[in-house]
Amino acid sequence: MQNAADMLKALYPVCDRIDCTQFGAARRDPSLTMRSVLRMDVICFCMYLSASDGRVTPHEAAFLSDLFGEQMTPVQIVSIIRERHIYSETFEQQVPFSMQCFVNMDNAALAAGKKPDPPVCEMLLSFFRAAGEAFLLCDGSDQGDERADLSLYMEMLKRYVRHELNF
Repeated sequence: MQNAADMLKALYPVCDRIDCTQFGAARRDPSLTMRSVLRMDVICFCMYLSASDGRVTPHEAAFLSDLFGEQMTPVQIVSIIRERHIYSETFEQQVPFSMQCFVNMDNAALAAGKKPDPPVCEMLLSFFRAAGEAFLLCDGSDQGDERADLSLYMEMLKRYVRHELNF
């Protein structure tokens, strides 16, 4: 999990830069920051993975608490999964708002003649992968359903980046 935590900290300055542009979270809601959007997107992603095997363990709840500082119980997580329809085909096909903003930021840099190295959306892809991998291992089991859903979700994100990134 330490790798995912370090990657999250490295993304926070990128989030702050995005907030200073027209691509920031405030365009959706003035009370939002890109950091909060990123956190919620990844929390929902982990909840999606948690739902894959039909149960939410105390270890999974602790993982979210440790990584994001959000104290949640397995019962609360199950409630959120149900309320937000997180374990659904719709969720599997919906690109997180944070990814959309990161891709827009990369495209704006390219349009200004500055190719980001590395592209910030690639950093975010790597973080999603690292967070997902760490989450799968947090309860001591690497279930086949969870692994398949991680692959499915990551492929959706990669397709979006390949399609939308103007590099």
